[in-house]
Amino acid sequence: MKAMMGLVIAILVVSILTLFWPESTGEKASSTPEVSTAQQASEITVPDSDSSSEAMQQDQHVQQMKAEYELLEQARKELKRHLARLKHEMWGKKFPPEQAKEINQIMLNAHKFEKTPRMLGAFHDADEIQDERDRVLFAIKSLEEVEAWIQQENAEIPAGEQEF
Repeated sequence: MKAMMGLVIAILVVSILTLFWPESTGEKASSTPEVSTAQQASEITVPDSDSSSEAMQQDQHVQQMKAEYELLEQARKELKRHLARLKHEMWGKKFPPEQAKEINQIMLNAHKFEKTPRMLGAFHDADEIQDERDRVLFAIKSLEEVEAWIQQENAEIPAGEQEF
């Protein structure tokens, strides 16, 4: 048993020494220039006019995406405010079961845009950002429908019977 343990320790020491023993500097110096010359040979020079026009197109694309994303952020902010206002107005109100389910569904769908917003890097182009903004605006329009139902509910309840 002791011989077996000694053999395992010896193998462990030899493997550690071979793995972590520093290499001689002569071998390292000779391999480095070969890698750098291979990298230099593989690089192909691109004319400056093509790269500059491509870079300008890329910058223009990024600026367009940022502008669209700003509009999306404004729409999200409006959605968040609208949701908060509706939650406040709905506090303590009773609705018919079918209407309550529909209101709940609309509110949950609108809340999804607020809960997990996609960041700028999640979009590939400005069209995707525009599509997301259209979805948010549709959610806002749906919330306006819910607001109309709440106002209708407020009109049906006499002023003296409202709960606070």
